[in-house]
Amino acid sequence: MKDINHFLKEADAKAKGKKSDGDKTKEMKAHHAKELEQLNDKIYFALMDQYKQTRKTDREAASKILEKAQKLKNVSTRAKIGAAYL
Repeated sequence: MKDINHFLKEADAKAKGKKSDGDKTKEMKAHHAKELEQLNDKIYFALMDQYKQTRKTDREAASKILEKAQKLKNVSTRAKIGAAYL
């Protein structure tokens, strides 16, 4: 939750013509992911989904699946955050 000082800083910045941090993030352009990164993201999602289903019944198999997922390289942070919400 924002406090009153943050609102005042934003109002001053807009009056002066400066862009706030929130405006800068909105203007960031999307970039294409590398093919390897996309592939690893898909594999990571699949492994984490399988891990979350398996961990309720078989802890040993689930830990092996988790190790495989953690060994993957070039996994984006968005994929890691997304897998947390599965």
